[in-house]
Amino acid sequence: MELVRSTDILETDSADVFWEAVVLTRSLMAIDLQQMIRAPARAYRPRLSGDTLVKLLADTKRDLAVVLQLSLDDYHKLFSLSIDSFSLGGGSLSQVSELYRRLFSVPWLLSRLLLYCDYPELIPITLQSESRIADLFSNNTPEQLAILGYKFDAVRCLLSVDLRIRDRDGFLAVTMLKHYVDAALRNIADSWRNAQRVFPL
Repeated sequence: MELVRSTDILETDSADVFWEAVVLTRSLMAIDLQQMIRAPARAYRPRLSGDTLVKLLADTKRDLAVVLQLSLDDYHKLFSLSIDSFSLGGGSLSQVSELYRRLFSVPWLLSRLLLYCDYPELIPITLQSESRIADLFSNNTPEQLAILGYKFDAVRCLLSVDLRIRDRDGFLAVTMLKHYVDAALRNIADSWRNAQRVFPL
């Protein structure tokens, strides 16, 4: 909410698209948390959460009062985004509406960042291409609910996250996550520039 209040990310003619994207990324996170409750963290699969949400949307579409912005196939493509191979312009994702891709990417990435900072044990699973951290937490379990607090500085457009991480493995995992999130943010900023918009972060 602070991001919306203090930046130009929300354009009047695309408010419906943005708020739908926010609701969907929050729903995706809720399904992720259900996975954490039902099984050990090592069983977590991001793709399973995306598949589950698509099924829920398919049920929702039967209600004629509900108007969704995209096809189920397009939602599935968006939910299949991954932090370690993040791209908004390549492959089948390029068939999804440019506006929706651009607006969806921001709450999606922020929700991923907060989820994985809160549960560092999920970071090696979500960064599957990063072999340097593949075996982290094999002998120990890091703190869960590791976020102590976070603050958004509207003047500098800076998000600060305070973490309760004291062990070397947890620090390495979060450092690696930050590297990939920064790269994804640069990709998002490029997509905004290509659309002749200024990315507010």
